[in-house]
Amino acid sequence: MQLKTISMLWLTAMLSWTAQARNIRVTRVTDKAAVFRVEEVSNASITAIATPEGLIVVDTEISPNTIEMVKTKMKETFPGKDFLYAVNTHAHAYHAGGNAVFNDIPVIQIRL
Repeated sequence: MQLKTISMLWLTAMLSWTAQARNIRVTRVTDKAAVFRVEEVSNASITAIATPEGLIVVDTEISPNTIEMVKTKMKETFPGKDFLYAVNTHAHAYHAGGNAVFNDIPVIQIRL
């Protein structure tokens, strides 16, 4: 019972943090790659790689709310590009928690 209570408190805290997250830092690595960070939510990075066919997103962050805001910023950074794939480097929540937002493209989980 305590674990369930702790889990619910953690989830509530994360949802309130993601609702407040507005500052998305974008670092252009090249003209075809950028790293997106929402530091007030977590210290994880989301990477977008632009290909001729569309965007490949590496890691989807901790929550659907956060990744929705990052998706908007990705569309601004790479105008005219649709999302092609989402790739998770591993299955921790802060890397794969936003997968549900990408329900219309393949989500690839790397196995180590």
